[in-house]
Amino acid sequence: MFRTRGPRDWPLQISRPRSENPKRIRSQCDEPPHDVEESRTVPKADPLQPERCAKLLASLATPERLRVVRFLAEGSRNVTQVAAMLDVPKANASHHLKVLADAGLIEGLKKGRFVWFTLRPGVLERVSQSNETVNSLNLGCCQFVMPPEKSARRTTRA
Repeated sequence: MFRTRGPRDWPLQISRPRSENPKRIRSQCDEPPHDVEESRTVPKADPLQPERCAKLLASLATPERLRVVRFLAEGSRNVTQVAAMLDVPKANASHHLKVLADAGLIEGLKKGRFVWFTLRPGVLERVSQSNETVNSLNLGCCQFVMPPEKSARRTTRA
């Protein structure tokens, strides 16, 4: 025998209170209050670009990466050369290069078995500063003047 379902077996329906008229709710949604309209305005573009600037500064937050940037200012290098300069394993040098590449400061070009890394165009600029020309890192949000490397020879006074 089959039993037919009747109204008692149906799920309960919750009815709305009479004060909530669906037409009234829709009309309120169509026209937001005045204070909501002001918050919908598109924010102006921030010329500083804080997220981008923070990412760039974080990528330069270790002394090794700053040394890599200075090393790449002299020309293209591969991971083996960067690892030898930093005196670290190739895996560590590769990690530092990846962080700089992800930040958009350097780019890699594969030639044969090696990837040659260079600074991206526009990152390094030459700046005249008190009778000498120095390199400057232009990040867009800020600029770092890289002091010239100290020569290996030091003058001694007798």
